[in-house]
Amino acid sequence: MNRQSAAKALSSIKLYEQSSTTSHNDVLFRINNPIKEMERYKQFIYILTEPNSLDVKYVGRTIDPNSRLSRHIYDSEKLGNGSHKRNWLLKLKKDNKKPDFYIIDYIENDDIEIIDKMESYYILEFSKLFNLTNFYKIHKEEVYFKRTLDIGAKPVFMYDLEGNFIREYLTTRECSLDLGFPYNCINNAIYTGKKLKKKYYLFRKQCFNPHKGPGKGSHMFRTVYEFNEKSEIINQFNSCKEAGIYHSLNAHSIQGSIKQDTKLKGKIFSYDENYKYSFKKRGLYNSVKIKTFDFDGNFVKSYNSTQECKNDLNYKGNITKLINGKGRSTKLKLKFEFV
Repeated sequence: MNRQSAAKALSSIKLYEQSSTTSHNDVLFRINNPIKEMERYKQFIYILTEPNSLDVKYVGRTIDPNSRLSRHIYDSEKLGNGSHKRNWLLKLKKDNKKPDFYIIDYIENDDIEIIDKMESYYILEFSKLFNLTNFYKIHKEEVYFKRTLDIGAKPVFMYDLEGNFIREYLTTRECSLDLGFPYNCINNAIYTGKKLKKKYYLFRKQCFNPHKGPGKGSHMFRTVYEFNEKSEIINQFNSCKEAGIYHSLNAHSIQGSIKQDTKLKGKIFSYDENYKYSFKKRGLYNSVKIKTFDFDGNFVKSYNSTQECKNDLNYKGNITKLINGKGRSTKLKLKFEFV
C-alpha cells in the first residue's frame, strides 16, 4: 500500500471515544499532530508501519513509548518464536531498516479495562484496512483478532469423559485461557486424542474420537507373559504397566528387561507366549575369556569374563585397556592374555 492510499485509510479510522483526546479526530490527525507533555499520560496505543510509509503492520499498547520500538526489535532477534511480526522485523533489519513508530491514542490513568478495549477497538478497525502481523488475542468473553480477519482460526471442540459435547472454542488460544492450561498442553491433547488432565477430550472436529492406543509407545500396550525358569507361564498381563502395578515394578524397567532378555529382580518377562528361558548373566553372556600368568610365564588362572577377572583381583581400572596396552600389571605382578 502506498503512502497516499494508507493516509486515506487512516483518515477513515476515528479515535476511540473514551480516550484522553480533547476532540474525536481521526488517526491520521493524531499521527500528523504528535502529543506533547507525554509525562501526563500513563497508557498509550501505538502503531508500527513500513519505513517511510503509513502502511500499518502492528497495533499495540505500552506504558513506555520511548523504549517500545527498540524492545520489539530486541525481542525479534533474541526471543522470537516465528511470528509474522518477527519475520517482518527481521526482514527490515536485513535491509538495514526500522519500522516507523506512531502514538495514536492515550489515557491519563492506569485503567486496564479501558486500555484493553481501546487496543481491541484499534486492532479490529486496522484489521479491516491493513494486513496486520498481530496474533490472536482474547479479552474476557469478547474475541477479537490480533491478526488479519481473513486468516481462519481452527476451532476446538470439548467433550467430557463420556463423550458428551460441552462447548466449542473459536481458537486454541481461547481454549487455553478459558481452561487455564498452557497452550502446548491444549495442542498436545488435540493431536494425541488423549485426556486433558483426566477431565476433557479436545478435538478439531465435532466428533468424539479419543485415543485408544496403541500408538506412540505401543510396545507398552502389548500382552506381557511372566515365566518361571522352566519356561512355564505363571502370569499374563495386558501391558507392562499392569505387570508393573502387580509386582510394584516400573513399567519401563519391565520393557527394558524384555528387550535385553534379562531377569528383573528375579522375574522373567516376555512378549512371546512360546518364550524359552536360558541362563544368561550379564558379564558372562557374549564375554571373552582371560588367562593370567606370572612374570616367569607360568600359568596362574583363567577367567570367563573381564568382570570376573576384575572382581577376583579387586582391580579398579579398565582391564580391557590394560590387556590391549602393556598386557601386564606390576602392582598385581601378573600378565594378561585374551583367549
